[in-house]
Amino acid sequence: RLVYTHIMPRRILFAAGHGGGGHKASARAVLDSLPRSLSDSDVVETFDIGYTVEACVWGLKEPRASGFDGDEVYNLLLRHGWMVTAGFLGLFVRVFTYLFRSRIVGGLVRLWSEAPPDLIVSFVPFFNSHMRDALETVNPNATLITVVTDFASSAEHPWVDERRRGGAVRHIIVAGTSTLQQQCKQLGYAPSDVLRTSGMVVHPTFHRAAKRHSRQPSADSIMVQHGELAQPEEEERDDPEEDACGALLGRPQEPRRALVSFGAMPPMRVEAVVDALKRRWPALEVVALCGANARLLDRLRARGDCVAEPMLPALQVRDHMRRTDMVIGKPGPGTVSEALASGAAFVSERRGVMAQEKKVLEWVEEVGAGVVVDDLSSPPADLCEAVRRCHPTVRARAEANRAVFEVRDLVMRCLELDVSQTLLGAASEGTW
Repeated sequence: RLVYTHIMPRRILFAAGHGGGGHKASARAVLDSLPRSLSDSDVVETFDIGYTVEACVWGLKEPRASGFDGDEVYNLLLRHGWMVTAGFLGLFVRVFTYLFRSRIVGGLVRLWSEAPPDLIVSFVPFFNSHMRDALETVNPNATLITVVTDFASSAEHPWVDERRRGGAVRHIIVAGTSTLQQQCKQLGYAPSDVLRTSGMVVHPTFHRAAKRHSRQPSADSIMVQHGELAQPEEEERDDPEEDACGALLGRPQEPRRALVSFGAMPPMRVEAVVDALKRRWPALEVVALCGANARLLDRLRARGDCVAEPMLPALQVRDHMRRTDMVIGKPGPGTVSEALASGAAFVSERRGVMAQEKKVLEWVEEVGAGVVVDDLSSPPADLCEAVRRCHPTVRARAEANRAVFEVRDLVMRCLELDVSQTLLGAASEGTW
C-alpha cells in the first residue's frame, strides 16, 4: 500500500502524441500503474504535444483537442505502408523544432505560467529540451522525466540532448536499454539522473504477475480519457490456462496460433502477410490486429479464414498475445516488448524498417527473443523451429521486465511521497 501526505496539490503533466500508438500506450501504462488516490490530492493531466506545439507556434490561447496535423500525416504514411518515408518525417520535425525553438519555448511558458507544472512525464521525442527550458522560467523547482519509448535515441527520433550545466530543473532519463544508458552518459547526464529499467515500459496487464506486483487492487488503477481520470471499464483477469508463458517448450512443431500486429496504424500489406501464413500453414489460426485501419478490418473479415480485430484495449491485446505461438509484425518497441512480456516470440522483417526500429531488430536477434526474416510475405519453411528456439529467452525476459513499476516508483519519489512496502527494487543505475 502507498502512504503519503502533503499540503499543496501539485500539477502533474503527462506528455504524449497521437502519431502511431507507442507513445500513448506507454503513457497509459504508467498512468494505470499509479494509485487512484493520487488523483484525489494532486492534479494529474495529459496533453497532446502536437496540438500544444501548434498553439505555441501560432500564438493560440489554448491547444485544440482534435484535427489533422503532423501526427496525422505520420499515421497516413503508416496506413499506406510507406514506413521509410514516415521515418524520414522525423528529420523534418527536427528542423522545424530548431527553427521555431524560441516560439515553442515561449508558448509553453505562456500556457503554463498561470498553473506551473511540478512534474512533467514525457513520452515523446523532439521536444524534451523545449519543455525543460520552459520549466526553468515557470518553475525551476520542477522535474522533467523523459521515458524513452525507443531502444535508442537517433537523428530521426532524438530523445536525449546534450545536458547543459547550470539549469535548476532536474531532468531524468528513463532508459530501457544499455544503448540508451550509454548515450546518456556520453551526453553528460549524471548516473543519478538516468534510470536504467529492466526493460521497456508495457502496460501492467501484460505482466503475468501484474496483480502480485501492483500495490493497489486492479479496481484502483486509473485510466485517462480526454485528460480526466476515470475508472477502468474492465477488471483484470488472470487465467493461468491461457498464459502461454508456462508451457511454451511443450508446444508442437507446427504453430497453432499467430498474432499479426503492425501497431495502431497497420498498412493494407497486412493482408499479404496473412495470405502467406495461411498458404504455408493452412491449419494455422491467424488473428490480425487492424487498429485504426477500418478498410483492412473489413477486407480481412470478408476472407473468413482469420480473425480480424479493431483497436483493442490493452487487456484484450494481452489475452491474444498469451494465447499465441508468435507475434508477427512491425518492430515497434512497444509491440516487441508487449509480446515478450506476454511470453510470445516476435517475428519481423528487414523490409521497410524505420531508422528508429533498426536497433529493435538488432536487439531481437542479439538476445534471441525472436526471428527476423527478409520478407514476411514469404516466410521461410523453418520459421516454426526458429521460433521454438527463442522460447527459453522469451520466458526469461517476460519474468524480468518490471519497467512500468520502476517508472511508477520514480514518479512517486519525484513527488516526495512515501512509498512503503516496496515490492520492486530499484534498477541497476541511479539512486532511485
